[in-house]
Amino acid sequence: MNRRRFLRRAAWLGGTLSLCPAVALGRSIDGPWARQARRLAGIFARPASAARVGRAYLRDHPEDASVERLVRSLAAGWPGGAAKVERLGAAQLRRRLRRQIRADFAAGRTVRVQGWVLAESEARLFGLATLAA
Repeated sequence: MNRRRFLRRAAWLGGTLSLCPAVALGRSIDGPWARQARRLAGIFARPASAARVGRAYLRDHPEDASVERLVRSLAAGWPGGAAKVERLGAAQLRRRLRRQIRADFAAGRTVRVQGWVLAESEARLFGLATLAA
């Protein structure tokens, strides 16, 4: 193998590997959970900041790097479950999420992300912002 062919193949492989996370994220937001995911992630005034925190959370909790898993876990205790996400107004959705975050703190359901202590549901919401970005 000559040097030119080696460099071409190395560049192709490097480019392919660097695109894998982007392809996975792009694909994960499609499908039956996409609307609920965008609706939940849409509550952030600064989605890019939320996505940065979400990337840190997902790096430490790769088992949660699924749109379906995050939407289901966020809406698990809601009457109507994930289907309710689309029927709630923005203010209702925020109130429901705030209550859930307070309940997580009260029950000790917390995680550390970049030195911050977050409620599990709050961290998952940040993770969803990453996948929906």
